[in-house]
Amino acid sequence: MRRPPPIAAYTLIEVMVAAALLMIGVAAASALAVATLTQEETNARTARCLNLHEQAVRLYQLGLDPAVATALLPPDPAVTSLEFTAQSTPINGLGTVETAVSTLTFSTTSTDQRSHEILAVRPAIR
Repeated sequence: MRRPPPIAAYTLIEVMVAAALLMIGVAAASALAVATLTQEETNARTARCLNLHEQAVRLYQLGLDPAVATALLPPDPAVTSLEFTAQSTPINGLGTVETAVSTLTFSTTSTDQRSHEILAVRPAIR
């Protein structure tokens, strides 16, 4: 009598090890996706706040009062404070220029506070 050929198959242990390895890979990929999404959100919030800060400084340089310049801009929940510290500086032969240091404080996450400063100069036309 002839013997039937042996049937090639995976054992239950081999299947369980392969499934565990697959789950580790899926968990690593999902953790990477969450980290990437969080970083993208932080970068978008930072870019939005810095753009708002630059627009406030441009409005100041155009001659608007700092309070009016900040009031014209749309509110952003990430912005904690936007302040201008202005002073006038006389320059011999040229007149007076106004300089202002604009400081923006904003939050990128619930625990991370950042600060950004811009020095703005404009002629004293008033």
